Amino acid sequence: IGPAGRLLIGVLTGLAALGGGEYFCRRRLSIPFQAFTGGGLAILYLCIFFSFQVYHITDVGVSMLLAMAVTALAIFLSVAHKAQAVALLAVLGGYLSPVFLSTGQNAPWQFFTYIAALNLVALGAAFFHRWRALDLFCLGGTALLFQSWYGVHYAYPGQLVPALFFITLFYVMFMATPMAYSLVRGIPEGVNSLVMLVGNSLFWLSCYYNVLYGEHRRALGFVVLGQAALVFVLYLVWVRRVRRETRVAQSLLMISLSLLALAVPLQLRIYAIPIAWAAQGTLVVWLSTRFNNLPSRIGGVAVLALSVCGLMVQWPLHTLPFTPVLNRPFGAWVFVILCLAAAAAIVHRRLDDTYSTRPWLAGGLGAAALLLACFLLTLENHLYWELDGGENWHANMTAAMVVLWTVIPGLAVVARRRIPAGGFVAQATCIGALAMFLAALPGDGIPSGRLALNLYFMPRLLFIVALWAGLCFLKPRIPAVARASWHPPGYDPVLVNAVLEIAGHAALALVCMAEMMRWGRETTLITQDMAVGLISAVWAAHACVLIWHGLVSREPLRRYAGFLLFAAATGKTVFVDVFNLEAVHRIASWLGVGLLLVIAALLYQRYSGRLLAEGTEGSSHEHDISKQQPS
Repeated sequence: IGPAGRLLIGVLTGLAALGGGEYFCRRRLSIPFQAFTGGGLAILYLCIFFSFQVYHITDVGVSMLLAMAVTALAIFLSVAHKAQAVALLAVLGGYLSPVFLSTGQNAPWQFFTYIAALNLVALGAAFFHRWRALDLFCLGGTALLFQSWYGVHYAYPGQLVPALFFITLFYVMFMATPMAYSLVRGIPEGVNSLVMLVGNSLFWLSCYYNVLYGEHRRALGFVVLGQAALVFVLYLVWVRRVRRETRVAQSLLMISLSLLALAVPLQLRIYAIPIAWAAQGTLVVWLSTRFNNLPSRIGGVAVLALSVCGLMVQWPLHTLPFTPVLNRPFGAWVFVILCLAAAAAIVHRRLDDTYSTRPWLAGGLGAAALLLACFLLTLENHLYWELDGGENWHANMTAAMVVLWTVIPGLAVVARRRIPAGGFVAQATCIGALAMFLAALPGDGIPSGRLALNLYFMPRLLFIVALWAGLCFLKPRIPAVARASWHPPGYDPVLVNAVLEIAGHAALALVCMAEMMRWGRETTLITQDMAVGLISAVWAAHACVLIWHGLVSREPLRRYAGFLLFAAATGKTVFVDVFNLEAVHRIASWLGVGLLLVIAALLYQRYSGRLLAEGTEGSSHEHDISKQQPS
């Protein structure tokens, strides 16, 4: 039997198998039907392959027409008998046909036109029966064939236009496929459609990147913007047609936002990237609150986070001497910070929001804006003095840092009525300012023989006074702080206020100690031993005032702080001064501390009776009230 006879026997066998499949289908025996039909189709594909590659009876054109006919027959049978397995086998044979019948020549227009036609037939069959597995199979087969062609033939000249044309065609085809049934029937889709939307977008976006990024980067940015616009239009059509948001709709919206964010670094450079991201993120947050959509809100916050990361990528902020504040990097940071603050205000204003994340999200965005602003101002100040490199730059930088961290909590206190949970934010800012103050406490390198009236002591004294003044202004706001819905669990604003006040007294004691030691080194009026001895007297005087203030204001915490400060002064006198100072200085230190202890004792004696009487009155009053209550 020659080649033609062998092929004829194969074709007849394949047709007989198809006939057997029809017989079993009429008997409603699905497994034999699928087995015989699939076997018959495979035999027909095999005959076409042998006719072209082995026996060379038919050329490539006739072989491709025969393969297309077999594929069309197989898809017709799968639709007529609702057999998805047959359709999968038909599409597999259709994809393998150009591979097995290939002559090695590069013909992208003919090759991908055949693939597009095959996809239209297969996807049309899948549309009527909602065969999402067939849709995913077509996407996977098309992706493999395109990658194979790209790896082998794209290096040839003149391949850019067909590559872009068919990437766009396949992208639109597989983006519309999982939505077509729902748009026509007005019903939602399932998880398979979601997977196809995401997978299709990621794959063809990577293809665009491979083709355009090297030599046509700006064009790639416009292509990504076009993708984002297309997906957003599909989202609007979906919401209007299906009339409710589903996972598919949310996926379309997130894909559109992701593409829009991705287009920014492709089109812009340096600080324009975080600026564009910040504006985009704020707009998306506003849209999410306008339509009460949680996924888009998460996307907007993610884009805002990208803008912050875009700022950090441009590190360091400055490398050469610069004009403070009036420079491009500072302006970019300020714009991003303002966008974060605007997003926080937008989220906080939507009182009709149904999501429980609103208070925490508003607080988180506001805190991020505040932290970035503090970090920016601190870094700008530090780099200005460091890069300037003048004489005593470190001392000037430290003094400017203290003044800066005096102003920052002051602004928070003044604006407490205009920001969400303003009292809590102001107290948190005061805590951060106190931490920065302690970091700037060392004062070496201040060449001044003046006591207190110098660049070291006056800024630090101003900070402490401003801290106390701010705490006084915060007291009326404490009930509102307690009602804030997003402050940390267990947060007690009254206790925090009191602790901050005592921390200010501790900071003042440390500053006085450092100033006395610095003055002793720089002046000729006293020796360094005298300066060390005077520290105990200054501490004791401070403790005396603190105890008196605590008695007058009837605040136990102030009195206890005064006792502790007296204990520190006495301990220093007994355990430090007695071993390190000369006799005259030691005597003066002991006499000074002892005299102040006597004064404190007299003050306590003077006011303690009154305090005890008030306490007794309060106790008796409570006792009388308890008697009036029914048992």
